[in-house]
Amino acid sequence: MKKKILLLSLIFVSLFSKLAYGQEDQPRIFINGQSLDLQGQELILKDDRYFLPLRSLCQDLGYKVSWKQEDKSVLLTTENLKIHMTIASPEFFVNNLPRTMDVSPFIENDRTYVPLRFLAQALGKEVLWKGADKTIYIKDKTFQGDSSLDKYLNKDQVLKNFLEENIGSSTPRLVYASPKYSLILNYNGILLVDKDQEELKAAIDNRGLGYNQLQGDDYVKVFAKDDKFFLIQKNSQPSSGYVYSIEDNKLKYYENTGDFAFQEGESVGLEEEKTLLEKIEASHSFSYSLIKYDQGMDFLEVNTNNLPDSKIRIFDQDLNEIKTIELKELQVQD
Repeated sequence: MKKKILLLSLIFVSLFSKLAYGQEDQPRIFINGQSLDLQGQELILKDDRYFLPLRSLCQDLGYKVSWKQEDKSVLLTTENLKIHMTIASPEFFVNNLPRTMDVSPFIENDRTYVPLRFLAQALGKEVLWKGADKTIYIKDKTFQGDSSLDKYLNKDQVLKNFLEENIGSSTPRLVYASPKYSLILNYNGILLVDKDQEELKAAIDNRGLGYNQLQGDDYVKVFAKDDKFFLIQKNSQPSSGYVYSIEDNKLKYYENTGDFAFQEGESVGLEEEKTLLEKIEASHSFSYSLIKYDQGMDFLEVNTNNLPDSKIRIFDQDLNEIKTIELKELQVQD
């Protein structure tokens, strides 16, 4: 009888110790210095990765979480970001750009669990793990430019090449627009135009970088993040590219750009495009491109006979023209 009591006591102590260890062994999480309240829920360690309930992290960061039962997928959204992932699939999409995790989300106790590191990085955050005190730090991503690439940021020279050299097989085109900026891509330069000041905010010698093909399988794409960063990427290399920081006026090459949440410029519907073209009057041969944003639309009118006479025409939401910026009048911003 004593042996049975002793055995039961040992089992009870063992179970209690494991439970206590499980609670104490949970890592702490800090987001930009603030402790994350998991509201009694625990992280799950699986496949050497920490998973946490999706809503705990996203709601604390201010993201809306939507669940689609039909295909068991989750959509996270803010004003500028959209992340779509599916249960049991390592593939996910950030602003429609494909990304891959090395583990997959899963459901347990009616909760969706996601790998903490991949989700935080998809949200454009930086994740640091301190094993000594079992603490996870999530913070806004920092950017350190590469000074050796400063030679590709000569605004005067890039603008000169852009305006004075012959038009290539593809004409310049708008690739991003916001209330503050218009971004123009050409084979011999990328121009970032400050629309408020009507000045050239920045310029990138993409030809010097070898990112200047505008046609074919290896064409160049440009994405943006919150008027802070731009990504220059080749179609054949969807994970890598050059990131440019507007604030720092610096470039850096990244093998994996998944840590940034970039988005494409919004295309314009056919009816809006048709309406806008009816408003445009041009007495010369021209090509055009246009990008839409919440407050309006930018229209790049390229004069194919004389490139310096090209202009950016800015329209409000009702397609009323509110400003015109001629490229030949652009001043280089200090």
